[in-house]
Amino acid sequence: MRFSAGDKVIFKKQDRKGIIKDIVSSFKVIITDSDGFDMTVSVDDILLVDSLTDNEQAYGNILSNKDKHNFSDINRKYFKKDNVCVLDLHIELICPNYVMMNNTQILQEQLNLCRIRIEEILHTDIIKFTIIHGIGAGVLSSAVHDLLRQYKLRYYISLDGGSTDVYL
Repeated sequence: MRFSAGDKVIFKKQDRKGIIKDIVSSFKVIITDSDGFDMTVSVDDILLVDSLTDNEQAYGNILSNKDKHNFSDINRKYFKKDNVCVLDLHIELICPNYVMMNNTQILQEQLNLCRIRIEEILHTDIIKFTIIHGIGAGVLSSAVHDLLRQYKLRYYISLDGGSTDVYL
């Protein structure tokens, strides 16, 4: 599917919307999501929103009435939506010129982005975010965990060790 800057999209695996800010390659795009975060995502993870069918009136009265049920007797806590965010620190997604950088520069670039995103997330209503740092030798994950400890954030390492879940 062909995307262009300014297209409205939705995420396939998350309840999020966004607008394409820039095209990185035929496989990756930069999206500004509904919370104002810029993220690089694969084109396989998003769908183009058709402006002709992006409203209730496009489907008639029959389909729009099905959502008008009274849920007053149901406990609302089961319908609460978790606000989650994913931060991928793979250098090829962050910096296109990474091949000219040494390991120290790459690590600093990744940590700077992580620090900036943590600061942004702390000022939103996001309650959980996942930092994808990869498995590797553990240098980046150790540095990320040190950074999370500086912010006194509670985190859990995934079973494969390639990501860290952070709870606010």
